[in-house]
Amino acid sequence: MSKKIAVIGFGAAAIGFLWQFMDNEDYEIDVYEKAGNVMSSSLSGIRSDGKFIVSEEMGSDIYIPMSIQREALEIYKNSEYFVYDDVYMGFGNKEDYLMFYNAGFQPIRSEVIHIGTDQLKNVIPQIFEKIHEAKNIKFHFNEHIKEIKEGKTIHIFGYADRLYDYIVVAVGRSGYKLVDDIIKENDGLRHENEKQIVDIGVRFEMPDILVEDLNKRNYEWKVKKTNNQTGHGIRTFCYNPQGQVVSEIHNGFKTVNGHTYNDNSKKSNNTNFAILVSAEFTYPFQNPNQFGENIALISNQLAGGNKIMLQKLGDFLEYKRTKRIGRVKPTLPENEYTLCNINLAMPSQIRQSLVGFIEELGNVVPGIIQEDNLLYFSEVKFYGNKTQNKDGIYFIGDCSGNTRSIVHASSHGIMMAREILNSSIKNA
Repeated sequence: MSKKIAVIGFGAAAIGFLWQFMDNEDYEIDVYEKAGNVMSSSLSGIRSDGKFIVSEEMGSDIYIPMSIQREALEIYKNSEYFVYDDVYMGFGNKEDYLMFYNAGFQPIRSEVIHIGTDQLKNVIPQIFEKIHEAKNIKFHFNEHIKEIKEGKTIHIFGYADRLYDYIVVAVGRSGYKLVDDIIKENDGLRHENEKQIVDIGVRFEMPDILVEDLNKRNYEWKVKKTNNQTGHGIRTFCYNPQGQVVSEIHNGFKTVNGHTYNDNSKKSNNTNFAILVSAEFTYPFQNPNQFGENIALISNQLAGGNKIMLQKLGDFLEYKRTKRIGRVKPTLPENEYTLCNINLAMPSQIRQSLVGFIEELGNVVPGIIQEDNLLYFSEVKFYGNKTQNKDGIYFIGDCSGNTRSIVHASSHGIMMAREILNSSIKNA
């Protein structure tokens, strides 16, 4: 008799997981996605920029072998639209590495493939269709899972009770509220004594010509550092040469992000990237994601509604509201931002950590410290609670609190699938 698996959410982790079970008649799999179709599903992280990163130094808090990461990458290469010019080596250049390292930063080595937002929107439907063709996998869109409870048999409460041998939660970062609810209802799923974290920061935009040579050598140069005074970890993230700044709509608030097209005609004259400060909380505070939501909501309100705050770097450092744009033209459409004073919305310790990082980064990359460079606020990255698998409930990808990239989330899905397959063989 075949075993039944429920997968909640269709994103990067689900893709890696489902790929291992295609046409395996020993398993019947239902995929539940609250969105109406594949391109509005849990793939929000995948749709943004088309950047695939293979690295042992970033993207995951658990060890994922490079062989598994490369295997995850090969899944996406099954699409004819997975086309790229080169494999970039982030900090493969010794001189660049030492330039940042000697300034006190930790450079992150990685292999980067960028296919662009425009090509990725064609890759994902093709990968979906290949999985959809598997006879043992059924997709259920527009179905919102409200609750999961454990017992001798696991129940899913959606439109009706449904019983499964395994439930695999793969809802990405955007599904952190569902993950919180599942943890509350099921003892032992949360890792005890784990720090509660949310990343809060800005999207930084500057003329591409100021970092053009560095970009060509590395494409995405990621660095991180700890502020000695606040203890906060700070890092660069989601680097987009000749890219665009975009807004992201969440449930009741808006944040900022960035991406880059593959089509040269759609490229901009700017580079944008995130600078994120990791705010860590310990007992009794247990809801850092709500903290991040509140800051985003306040920033929207100060921007006059559902908009993004925008400020010149020079004004930000002097605590003055920006009243007019200088030499750097924003790539975010004018109707989506308001010139503001970000200092009114940003917590003081976050600001202190951010300013220190920007000033130290400017010592390595002089173009950073230009008063006309732009800061968009807020950029918030939410984390799921660190979870552990128990009684047939598995958490994979970003919602598990363990991964933070397409390749690493898909790799985590592969690893969990093989854990289930191996356990079934042992128990047969």
